[in-house]
Amino acid sequence: EEERQERMVSRDSIYCMLQKCRDARDARRVHCLMLSSKVDWCSIATPLADFLIRSFTSFGFGCLLDACLVFCSIPHPNVYTWHAIISAHVALDESERALALYTRMQAGRTEPDKVLILCILKACSNIGAFEEGCFVYRQAIIHKFEMHPSIQSAVIYMYANCGSIDDACKVFNEIASTRNVVSWNTIITGYLQQAHYNLVLNYFHKLLQEEVEPDKVTFLCILRAISHSDLMYMGMMIHHEILMRQDEVDAVLGSTIVHMYVKCGCMEDAQAAFNKLQSRN
Repeated sequence: EEERQERMVSRDSIYCMLQKCRDARDARRVHCLMLSSKVDWCSIATPLADFLIRSFTSFGFGCLLDACLVFCSIPHPNVYTWHAIISAHVALDESERALALYTRMQAGRTEPDKVLILCILKACSNIGAFEEGCFVYRQAIIHKFEMHPSIQSAVIYMYANCGSIDDACKVFNEIASTRNVVSWNTIITGYLQQAHYNLVLNYFHKLLQEEVEPDKVTFLCILRAISHSDLMYMGMMIHHEILMRQDEVDAVLGSTIVHMYVKCGCMEDAQAAFNKLQSRN
């Protein structure tokens, strides 16, 4: 008994060690210590095991197997543990496997929460899984998550990424009373991805008419649409609008402005914009 107590490690000390992990090797050492210390996995599965899964995920694809081994050692994972392992797969470009895990979770009758629904919608967007995305959206409605702005934007993005821009537009129109700049950016991005450049510009005008404040993402989309439309005058207006609204033009936005001028054949304006960049790469 004394030997067993000596080998026990407190949950707080494990948390502390995990937070200090600098690489996968450190995380594996902590995992081995947890196993050798006779810690009761059932009692620490939430949230300690979740934390370990996320720690392995943060070190990249090479640690996904480690995260899966941790998950498989948990006899009764709850929704937070499922989210940890599913989000790990989504983050590491294993969206098909993430969907398979979600199906397995449902077979075990674990109900999804809003955060997990968001994660699965992203997985569907990543791989263009339209039917699965529609199913997840129906689940969001069943669980009364569909009115959350984050869910609405994720659904619009999923539809757009799957090439169903009409469905994306339908959802966007249905949420007129709760739309924010994220919702607008999502539908604008959807039209941009489908090369509907005129509609991108039309929706930007509608955004301004509804007095929604555009952000960096909005301007990036508009500039890219203008680059494909050869609308030099409009590009100059957007550039002026950015300078009026933005305290500082970062490298990404500045480079997009330069690219827009180049595509429109305005090399002098492109050079002038380039010269004003505070940071270059």
